[in-house]
Amino acid sequence: RGVRRGFAPAVPCASSVAAVSLRPAPSSPLSRREREVLRAIAEGGHTKAIADDLGVSDKTVHAIRAKLMRKLRVNSVAELTKCAIRLGLSPLL
Repeated sequence: RGVRRGFAPAVPCASSVAAVSLRPAPSSPLSRREREVLRAIAEGGHTKAIADDLGVSDKTVHAIRAKLMRKLRVNSVAELTKCAIRLGLSPLL
């Protein structure tokens, strides 16, 4: 809503250098688990495979993906992948 009123987005995917590492960072807008899921999505992982790798349910991965999309203000998995690359979580292939 704030973006429509002329405010800058709180967490644009390309601006946070703190989210680059998988180590926790106090100022990072993404949790360690969110970074793990984002990296796995960017590497082409499917929900069930990501869930199995992380030891969580597929519903948890789906919820984290939805939260990432809200936080990063993107609307597709392709845009999530771009964000992961910009944040250094996934190399360019």
